[in-house]
Amino acid sequence: MNKKRISKLQKSVFLFIFVFLTSILIGVLIILDTSKPDHYNILPLLPLSFAITSIFFINLYRKCFDNLSIAIIIGGYYMRNVLDTFFMFLGNYKSMFLVKS
Repeated sequence: MNKKRISKLQKSVFLFIFVFLTSILIGVLIILDTSKPDHYNILPLLPLSFAITSIFFINLYRKCFDNLSIAIIIGGYYMRNVLDTFFMFLGNYKSMFLVKS
């Protein structure tokens, strides 16, 4: 039985495209949000800057499946810069912490 095996290059290209497109999509989604508070005007720069830096470090995505530390670093920055801002968008930019202004 011949099963098609997905090469590491195809996996890394798929991972890069997924990370890049979700970063751009979430950045644009936050830019178009009219209900965000004024002090979150530059919040879309987090996912957009992560997408741009992912282009510069595209070779790391190929090593991501061989080196666990690189996978943890990329995943951590993805969660911090992209997913965190998306969950702030879903939560209407509110947190459980009291902020005195």
